[in-house]
Amino acid sequence: MIINLQQTDGTHKTFIYIHTTMSSKRLSDMKEHDKPEPIEIRVVKTWIPVGKKQEPSAKSQTKSQSQELCYLFVDKHGDAIEAIADQKEQAYFDSIIKVQSCYRVNNYIVVEPRKYMPTIQHNASLRIGKRARFVPLSDTNIPTQYFNFANYEEIKNRSESTKLLTENPIQITLWPEKRDLIGNETIPGDILAIASTLVTDFQG
Repeated sequence: MIINLQQTDGTHKTFIYIHTTMSSKRLSDMKEHDKPEPIEIRVVKTWIPVGKKQEPSAKSQTKSQSQELCYLFVDKHGDAIEAIADQKEQAYFDSIIKVQSCYRVNNYIVVEPRKYMPTIQHNASLRIGKRARFVPLSDTNIPTQYFNFANYEEIKNRSESTKLLTENPIQITLWPEKRDLIGNETIPGDILAIASTLVTDFQG
């Protein structure tokens, strides 16, 4: 950060430049109950989970009636973490958070990860409210996407069924609003990166 201070000494003006290095925590180092430290991230995407009501956590005796508003943050190391807000505050967060923009974030709470259809494998997630601070960054060294490629062995371990996924083709079902993501120009042999999927048995 560059701070520009101007001092007046008679008819002469002296400009003093102060350079300070601001540290930030790596997303892969986040653990549940950690104290908030500044993080520098890019907002890769935002979504609202559908398909299942939020279940009470092991540390909560009541079921939350509020819908979640989710974000995926990625840092300069390519690490990622989910951030969760209350959907009732969506208008507020839409006004301060823009997808693909970079921010220095603080005043969040580190909690346990979502158990239903998490988009990434991480031991923690972030809870953000109106006290969370988002300061815009112009950093272009933060990746614009997050990838965690899985081989067949990893996919097999993620499946809850006993059916092995080895040399069999993998079929992917798209939600109706996503059906146009793979256009007619896609041909056999093309390599596609698929994210945010749930492994299940097909008609089995």
